[in-house]
Amino acid sequence: PLLPGKGELAATLDEPSQLVAPELPEAAPRVYHQRLSALGRREPTPTNCLAWALAELNFLGFEVDRIERQTYREVKYAEQPQRDTQTAGLWAKWLSGNPWYIREEWEDLFLPVVCRVFRSVFEARHLPAAVRDRCMDDLREAFFYSLLGSGDSSPGWAELAVRVIETQSHGPTLSIARQLDNKGWHLLANGAVRRGSWADTTRQLWPTQSLSSRSNHVFHVFQRSPDKLQNYLDLHLVLRLLSSWSEGRCTDRAGSWAVVRQNHGRAHGRMRAILTATLPPSLTETILGLNALHARTIEALKRYSWSWAWQQLAIDFAFDTSRSVTPRCQNLTPDSAPFDEMEKSALRTWVLLVVLKGRT
Repeated sequence: PLLPGKGELAATLDEPSQLVAPELPEAAPRVYHQRLSALGRREPTPTNCLAWALAELNFLGFEVDRIERQTYREVKYAEQPQRDTQTAGLWAKWLSGNPWYIREEWEDLFLPVVCRVFRSVFEARHLPAAVRDRCMDDLREAFFYSLLGSGDSSPGWAELAVRVIETQSHGPTLSIARQLDNKGWHLLANGAVRRGSWADTTRQLWPTQSLSSRSNHVFHVFQRSPDKLQNYLDLHLVLRLLSSWSEGRCTDRAGSWAVVRQNHGRAHGRMRAILTATLPPSLTETILGLNALHARTIEALKRYSWSWAWQQLAIDFAFDTSRSVTPRCQNLTPDSAPFDEMEKSALRTWVLLVVLKGRT
């Protein structure tokens, strides 16, 4: 459910005599939206459907800006000069590839945060006390080594570093986009023209171009103007919503917002995977130049640990150091041919097996 705005909360919770008649610039659009939403439940004429869709898109756009972007612009991280300096020194070790002697200091600062997040997941799943104790012991032993990583997967510290980047006031999308180098933009462009619904969105922008030409357009346009990536994501959200509504799905408020959140999450996850895989040199300068670095690291660590805890729950807290929390960004083969019917059938079977195994 969508959260009420500050004005609505004040009008609901305060005594009338205490109100200072606050201005509610968002009230008129909300009332207007509620009236137009009622049209969707009346006779589904083209005019009513169009009015409802336009009002719903306008309302959802307002909510995306308020929840997904304004939150990052308004949040203030508390500066702690001594802790910030200490955290910057620890990050310098991670980013230089020489973290071997900082384990004790790193764990003293940040392991308690991770433990609290894992305990909240234990509570949510009502795990027995014996299981919790065993998992906490394993977590304390595995935390540092999971950040070091092993095998071909991206190390945990790199994933955490990208999440620190995301705490900037630009929000996750622009914060990551402004860090990408040529390799990162090539990976993003490759996925934008070949991956499922993203390929459909890119085709709407450059319908007459060949696949390679569209990829080049994505690369050059967004590399020159990274901020345009936000507009591209907004277009993708609109097209996904229209696709769902045209099929009669997700027309209720919760369903529409679920489409927005799902596609936002996928986009941020893919961009996070790209930056984690490439780790351009600019990342070091950006992280070490952030104010309130200790508070930002804790915020990033909470989000990282939340995803990590649920991942570990699915595999019985095995704490495999070669398994990254953020799925790897696979570089699609440019000349790969479409799947035939037999390959599609085999792929569906494989996906079903993965889903079933992941839920047992």
